[in-house]
Amino acid sequence: MMTAAAFLNIDSCPIEGFEKDQVEEILKLDTTEFQVALVLPFGYRINPQPKQLRKPIQEIVQFLNLDDLKNN
Repeated sequence: MMTAAAFLNIDSCPIEGFEKDQVEEILKLDTTEFQVALVLPFGYRINPQPKQLRKPIQEIVQFLNLDDLKNN
């Protein structure tokens, strides 16, 4: 569902850690037949996606050669 929504430029965000019993009560679910596993809201973004502020991987990761480690 999230991939299909993204394809249509609709944002979504899976939510866990909610009050399961209260959600099922509000939805009037027969919990012997159905239960809520997660909440998945959908919507349109008000502001554009901000620029990613991540550092390039080369600045934070160092790849080691195992042969060099064995020789030291």
